[in-house]
Amino acid sequence: MGESDQIIGRCPLCQRSDQILRKSHFMPAAIYPTKKQAPRSRFCTLDEVYTYPLEEVKEPLLCGECESRFSTNGESDVLLWLSSKAKLFKLRDQIDAIKPLEEHPELSRYRVSDLGIDPSKFAYFAVSIVWRAAIQRWRLPNGYLSTQLDLGEHAERIRKYLKGDEPFPKDILAVVVIVSSDREGREIWGLPAQFQEAGCENFRLVVRGITFRVALGRMIDPLVRDGCCVVTGTVFYGNVAHKIKKDFPLLFDEPVAS
Repeated sequence: MGESDQIIGRCPLCQRSDQILRKSHFMPAAIYPTKKQAPRSRFCTLDEVYTYPLEEVKEPLLCGECESRFSTNGESDVLLWLSSKAKLFKLRDQIDAIKPLEEHPELSRYRVSDLGIDPSKFAYFAVSIVWRAAIQRWRLPNGYLSTQLDLGEHAERIRKYLKGDEPFPKDILAVVVIVSSDREGREIWGLPAQFQEAGCENFRLVVRGITFRVALGRMIDPLVRDGCCVVTGTVFYGNVAHKIKKDFPLLFDEPVAS
């Protein structure tokens, strides 16, 4: 971007004015598939399912410092496990090699310490994408704007957490991580979907074999809090296809958009 093309404005994360705003990705660039993977990949919104080629969704949003903050605090670490360009799904392979903390028919629970992952990075990654979906509407491949999510009265605390001004706000936030046991799940990814359940606002994010559930509110169900990866140091493993189908029904129907 030449000097004359630079966008100067206020960064919504650090709230500093007169900043050069970088072209920020809505969904991280590393999640987009390679050309070889493209025919098997599907990107989902609430209204459409896309095959590829798919243009990356990005717009001037954050200053350089906040772009780096997102990368350092979540993306760079999590994408080592999720990147579409990785040949193997390392996180599932790790899970298959160890014994669960708890084993149940639908979902089993594993310690993050046994898996060698940092739960705070996974939580930050998921919340940062939800925040991006709430801060503005993004231009999608079909030309329409994304649905803007609503963080309600907690928007400012979420911003401060992402900026690093306060720790993970466990009194209003819980992030549950579920690793999919379905191989096809790694070919699916989509924009976060908002719904009300368990006494609070919820945001579900499906990203290549992992489903993140971000619960937000003062009355989060204790069962959901108990599943928070940051608070308990655990993640889950199981088949969550029925949850994905609930949020993205078109994912399982033909034809798809291109």
